[in-house]
Amino acid sequence: MTNIEKMNPYLKAQAIRNHNVLVSASAGAGKTTNLIERLLLRIQNDRIPVTQIIAVTFAKDAAAELKEKLEKRLSDLYHKTKDEFIYEQLSLLPQAQITTIHSFCLDMVRSYSYVLGLDPACAENILDETMKSEMMELAFGEALAHYPQTHTKGLEELLAHFSSRPESTESLKTSVYSLSDKLKTLNDPKAWIDKSLQALKTKKSDELSAELKSWLHVYYRWAIDDLLFLCESNLLRMSEEKAYYALCEEADQMLVDGIQFGLTDLIEALKVLLLEMNDFNYTKFRNSVLQLPKNGFSSLPKAQNHPEYDKSMKKMVGAYREILSTLFEEEDWFKDHEELYLRSESLAKLTLDFMDAYQKLKEKEKVIDFDDMEHFALDILRNKNFEVALDYQKKYIDILVDEYQDTNAIQDSIISLIAREDNVFRVGDVKQSIYRFRNAQPELMAGRKKVQDDQNEVLFYDKNFRSSLPIVEFNNLLFKRLMNQDHLKASYDDLDWVSIGRKEQEPKVGDGVEFHLLIDNEPEVLEIKEDENVSLNSSEEVSEDNTSDDEVDNGLDEKIIELHPEDLNGAQSKAIYIANLIQDLRKNSDFKKYSDYTILVRTNGIKAILKEIFDQANIPNSISVKTGFFSSDAVQDVLLVIKFIIDPHDSINFIGLCLSDFVQMTEEHVANLKLHKDRITNFYEALETAFPSKYALLKKFREDVSGKNLVEIFRAIYGFNHYYDEHCTKQQRANLDLLFEKAQVFAKDNLALAEFLTLIKNIKDEESSEAIPYTKKDDVVKVMTIHQSKGLQFPVVIYWSADKAKTKDKDNEVLLDSDLGFALKTVKLPKRYTRKSPYRIAMEMKAIQDDVEEQVRLLYVALTRAESRLIIVDKKSTAHYPALNYTSILNALGPTNWILLALKENEGYKHIEVPSPTTLTQINPEIVEPQTLVITEKAGSTIEFKTPSSTHTKFTHFKLNFNTNIGSNHGTLIHELFEKLPHQGVTEFMVKELQSDISDSDLSAVMHFYENEIYTKLSQGEIHHEYPFYALIDNEVLHGYMDMVSFTDEATYLVDYKTDRVDSSETLLELYSDQLLAYTKVLQQLRPDKAVKTYLYSLALKSFIPVI
Repeated sequence: MTNIEKMNPYLKAQAIRNHNVLVSASAGAGKTTNLIERLLLRIQNDRIPVTQIIAVTFAKDAAAELKEKLEKRLSDLYHKTKDEFIYEQLSLLPQAQITTIHSFCLDMVRSYSYVLGLDPACAENILDETMKSEMMELAFGEALAHYPQTHTKGLEELLAHFSSRPESTESLKTSVYSLSDKLKTLNDPKAWIDKSLQALKTKKSDELSAELKSWLHVYYRWAIDDLLFLCESNLLRMSEEKAYYALCEEADQMLVDGIQFGLTDLIEALKVLLLEMNDFNYTKFRNSVLQLPKNGFSSLPKAQNHPEYDKSMKKMVGAYREILSTLFEEEDWFKDHEELYLRSESLAKLTLDFMDAYQKLKEKEKVIDFDDMEHFALDILRNKNFEVALDYQKKYIDILVDEYQDTNAIQDSIISLIAREDNVFRVGDVKQSIYRFRNAQPELMAGRKKVQDDQNEVLFYDKNFRSSLPIVEFNNLLFKRLMNQDHLKASYDDLDWVSIGRKEQEPKVGDGVEFHLLIDNEPEVLEIKEDENVSLNSSEEVSEDNTSDDEVDNGLDEKIIELHPEDLNGAQSKAIYIANLIQDLRKNSDFKKYSDYTILVRTNGIKAILKEIFDQANIPNSISVKTGFFSSDAVQDVLLVIKFIIDPHDSINFIGLCLSDFVQMTEEHVANLKLHKDRITNFYEALETAFPSKYALLKKFREDVSGKNLVEIFRAIYGFNHYYDEHCTKQQRANLDLLFEKAQVFAKDNLALAEFLTLIKNIKDEESSEAIPYTKKDDVVKVMTIHQSKGLQFPVVIYWSADKAKTKDKDNEVLLDSDLGFALKTVKLPKRYTRKSPYRIAMEMKAIQDDVEEQVRLLYVALTRAESRLIIVDKKSTAHYPALNYTSILNALGPTNWILLALKENEGYKHIEVPSPTTLTQINPEIVEPQTLVITEKAGSTIEFKTPSSTHTKFTHFKLNFNTNIGSNHGTLIHELFEKLPHQGVTEFMVKELQSDISDSDLSAVMHFYENEIYTKLSQGEIHHEYPFYALIDNEVLHGYMDMVSFTDEATYLVDYKTDRVDSSETLLELYSDQLLAYTKVLQQLRPDKAVKTYLYSLALKSFIPVI
């Protein structure tokens, strides 16, 4: 170990053996590269087969990247060394467990389903979101209906707690779902529930657990510290700022002196109170707060004429009132726990009953969901009757865990159970843990960082290989300050401070960090209450206004932050500025391509605003708007046609159809149609009189599609009035292509049109993004959320900042925490006023701290994506925040204020203030020749391996029509032709019977196909056309259809037909090899013991082209 000890952390991570290793790797530290190097050394030097290594991560892209890079390195190594062992590992790589944790668990469930007595078919059918939603709805209804009669009082109180209407269960159902999701991430759900209920048995603060008491203490310390900070700021401003000084000069000097003395006394009293809080006693604390001197809360006369002063005083008073709003008599306050106990117990029981009913429904339907994968895997490994865990420990020599900071307790337990004492290599970065909403627990990694002994080694990667030096130094300085505030968890150790790892990162002209603040042309209008003075004369008066049983206001402190919402106009001005900035940088910097620029945003809503502005400016962009697909114009138009086919007498739908590009009527036409409609006829029948030609067209269209299948109907719709070709933009065509793909999937189940429409309605729009009409290689500006950007890097990053943040979790009906349990709000029945119990306040405090600390980590992820230039953009705020401390973090002041408070102006960045833009720079769009969008594979919603028994035994005549102008229809009809033809004895007569006007060239190509020796071999097997596949590959759920698959005794054959007009096979291989390799992986998973022989069949070249 002596030589290893002298190595740098990178080489040390590669060289250590027989130890558990934890690597803390900051953003851009090269962790993936080093993981590959370690894997390569284990394979090449230690001769460990890839089938005896597990490498898991928590994102499908990361798993795919890891496997692809290892494949390339192994391939390069083999060509260099001709080592047969390396060649063997290349062939075994598709079987290697280099995958996501979900995929790894699913593989275990498939292999060991018998341990749980689980039907093996379950592991082959993963619930899609639509079916999962329906099944959960059924399970909830069943749990509610069969709730034990012996517990009716608890259920009645629970229903009343969540809604004033006993028949309304939506809010309760949402809480049951949330609690269920949380329970699925816990190692011991029952113990967690018991702990929550035990907390509600406490009758005074001294009986609270040490954990809860500490968080209650943190809450009140924060409140007092914040109030002290505000008081000191106001006193300082009264004496130092000109506006305040002038205001004081106008007032009576004795009054001014009195207020200053009052503030001084209040400050001193608060400091004493903070010292007393070191030994926190609730009753003593309450009395001390009620006895605070009130003179310090007085305001100068006519303060409302000076908004900034008035606002700061009201903010201070609001902070005091917020404290008072939670200070109840201890005995009365803890009675809330008694009321909440029965409701919480009932909620837990209802949730467990729901989970049981849901599980039984899944077993009945022989399906599982993604959560089941981990739970079943854990149950398999824990089963004492079978030694599956021991089998894994014996088989796997090395276990690597990437993105360890995103692990939850269940996943960590699975890794621990399959591991030996000294063979786990974990790598991650607590600073980049941003998946709290998925129950990630960064504290697991933080805890392991403290364990270093004979079996456990902790390493820190100290280099950044991504960003230019100014960006690295900026982030070092910023997050050293933001992440290491007193009373918060420290996240930026001295060992997290990084330096550049490559000479190329030395600063070039233009590299660095800029903060662009937009100044409004007109001053902001603040929402100020009309009180002339702010005064608190007695504690009794305050208590009457603010500490009643009714739920008190959140306090003026929170309202002040909300005075500056990023309204639509503010967001649009930022979007316009960014659009203009990109145009300017393309002209005046080295970054000429649109693809050099990436905008990072916090939420999907901002993406929609940027997309609108970029489209207006003719800036090509790749923006996935999450709610855009089903609400897009083209998709809505097609749905209008479908509804018309089903029911032409639906007046509202029919008017929408008339005004669409399908029928192209104007509002005047519709008004005229209304005049022809009497009380008996509907608009469709009225159309026959008013516009007979349009009526005849629609009537014929409806008759033509009658009896056709779903795919044929969609072809007819897209071709109707040349809608697809002549009335759709590139974006709209991409959306329609995606809708057509969904129709193809549903068509396999022989759905009627009405059933398809119902299914479409059940798919949540927020889960269906618009199709993106660009590929990753296109020259377009990318806009993505911070979560989407994780693990990526870009030449120029423009970060959409904000001068506020929100802590949402604390407002949830049920608060959930892995350590503390779950807590309801206090709802006093029957009047339904609410307040916070001690247990709830403790949990809210932890939720707030966890939330804002993650928001700081989100900022870290965002600001570490840039390679050369980082530009932060926001509107300049008039809010006044004098200094950075832990209350500034907990008050969720937002990224802009955090950065400006942490760093002095121009400290590590260039500070630029510019007027908000009033005009948008537009460019002339480039003329691009239409291109065919090649759809390779699409993430789907189910995994299902089936072998359809659809082998052809007879030849049936179907007439195919090649004379249509729908895009890529020629290829589609060729596919259909192959599907309709028999598997043996194909003749030219048969082909012409199916398609009388087929060209001589196509006819010749088809006949060459059936006469080729490759077809002769594959025809001996079980042939399937349009073979459906549903598969989990590297945790990516893929589904689609393969043109032709044949299962023979010796091999699996895959053939993909191509009608592209090409001169060489190399062109086709370049275009489609990635697609076919993905299909090959699916077939290898289906028949791992058989070789897969994959071919393209080119009709233009009349030949089979081997792919693998």
